Amino acid sequence: MLGDVKIDEKKAKEYFLREKTRCGEQNRLSDEKQLRTLKGRLTELDKLIQSAFEEKVLGNLPESVCKSLCEKYQHEKDVTERHVAELEKRLAETDCMEAEVEEYIARLKRYAACEELTREMCLQLIEFITVGARTPDDTPREIHIYYKLISNQTLADFRKKAI
Repeated sequence: MLGDVKIDEKKAKEYFLREKTRCGEQNRLSDEKQLRTLKGRLTELDKLIQSAFEEKVLGNLPESVCKSLCEKYQHEKDVTERHVAELEKRLAETDCMEAEVEEYIARLKRYAACEELTREMCLQLIEFITVGARTPDDTPREIHIYYKLISNQTLADFRKKAI
């Protein structure tokens, strides 16, 4: 992998971006769809609150019913706004992918001439490593390395899936 960066940085950057995008694209599409739906609902809730108030002013809706409806709509609006903010934050984080890939390549280049792996290199480049279970017939175990900035998975996420 380091050789790829050394040979053609642009090609390596495209590869890392493509891999990171592939991993997060499904989540992003789902988040964007949900965000559109929630923003539409916020618009509806504003109209419903306004309509209830207008009906009360015109005398077509008792005050107790208007108050109940407005409280219900306002509560839903507050919950929806918090959810929208969370989705927008998550989408903004995925927008910084290119910067993360550039940082990862810079870290790789920093260690390009190193002859042996050091603790500092591991801390800079690797998020976590998983080692498969030992088998009775001593077949080689599966080892997976999850790199910082490009793997789209944290150790906490991995542990949640393992449970």
